[in-house]
Amino acid sequence: LLDVREISGLCDEMLVATARSVPHLNSVADGVEEALRKQGERLIHSDGRHSAEPDWLLLDYGNLMVHIFRAEARDSYRLEDYYAEARLVAKWKNEEK
Repeated sequence: LLDVREISGLCDEMLVATARSVPHLNSVADGVEEALRKQGERLIHSDGRHSAEPDWLLLDYGNLMVHIFRAEARDSYRLEDYYAEARLVAKWKNEEK
């Protein structure tokens, strides 16, 4: 989770996550949407949901942008490098077994 309010005109915070497969990508997006809906957050726009084999899903909540990538796409886009000046708010890594 990155605090980008000082360097981006699009949002205040950006969550960047990696999924292992297309079903995992969709499942993570569903989980994020459900959790934020329960907190009263409203999804303004999403992108990538209607692609047959999406590499990247974007969930736009206004002040929060959620980017969920498949690993290859995350390595290619390198958003963390683009927003290198952002303040890291939280980081979590799930170790694969």
